[in-house]
Amino acid sequence: MEHKKKHYNVGKNHPLYGKKHSKETIEKMSAAKIGKNNIFYGKKHSKETKKKMSKANKGSSNGMWSGDKINQCSVHAYIRQNNKIPKRCSKCKALTKNIDLANVTGVYDRNIKNYKWLCRSCHMKSDGRLERLKKANLKYMKNAMRNAKGQFVKKEA
Repeated sequence: MEHKKKHYNVGKNHPLYGKKHSKETIEKMSAAKIGKNNIFYGKKHSKETKKKMSKANKGSSNGMWSGDKINQCSVHAYIRQNNKIPKRCSKCKALTKNIDLANVTGVYDRNIKNYKWLCRSCHMKSDGRLERLKKANLKYMKNAMRNAKGQFVKKEA
């Protein structure tokens, strides 16, 4: 049978309950832990230890974790951080350095299955942005004419 230590110095039973350290005491405690007085002075964490600490502080274990209640930008950042970014578009297989993370289901959560890595062209086509851009350009072109430099300017009524 394991013996559990009882903590009697908790809350109102603690000798410093309701009291504060003076600025002088705080400075002394701080000085006692600086430089060579620090127990970790001159030591470094091993790669294995760093990996363990990183793993222990990921996901819901992290104090800043907010589940799926985050905005679109944060979801994209999470997916980018936790998944390898490919060099090729998953749709047209083009080799490109500009790969976008495109949501294909309309559900913005941390599930990688809701996303695809697409080149800019395929991303704009799948979103319908390319068609909207073409329509906007056609509309602008109808209401524009070229000036002496060959630039488009609005037609004067």
